[in-house]
Amino acid sequence: MADPHPPRAPSASGSPSAPTAAAPRTCPILRVGGFELEVCGPTAHEIDDTWDADWLAARVACAADGAELTVPRIVLTSWSIRRFLEGLLALEHSLAGCAFLAAEGPQLALCATGDPRTGHITVRVDVTPDCAMQGHWFRFDVDQTFLAGLIDECRGILTAYPTHEME
Repeated sequence: MADPHPPRAPSASGSPSAPTAAAPRTCPILRVGGFELEVCGPTAHEIDDTWDADWLAARVACAADGAELTVPRIVLTSWSIRRFLEGLLALEHSLAGCAFLAAEGPQLALCATGDPRTGHITVRVDVTPDCAMQGHWFRFDVDQTFLAGLIDECRGILTAYPTHEME
């Protein structure tokens, strides 16, 4: 069966290419190492409520040598993406600390930790489609030069699905 959400080809900068005006609307994607998060849109909540408007449905795929895992549906919020972006900006500035991304349930947790001595980022992804019966984790070591692309991808997701302030 063909993948209903094929990944976009990377641009020359290594980031997913932006859709052209003639192309159909594609889901924003965040990629690092073998991890891919595709934000499919708002969840089935009533989006006339400020709180519900921040809930997003996403698909996660993660792959490393000898292993591939896909979680077809997780729920996270645009606030989760915003906090991850803030952590990435701090990492870009000092390479210290952890940028953390988590789903609203236990299906996904990602921590990108910088090492100021080497300039490398270690990304640990804990992901599972069935948190009661399974557990999977992946580790990727990436260079700090990937931060700019990740930051741009987070901003793209937040442009498509902004956070809403509570009144």
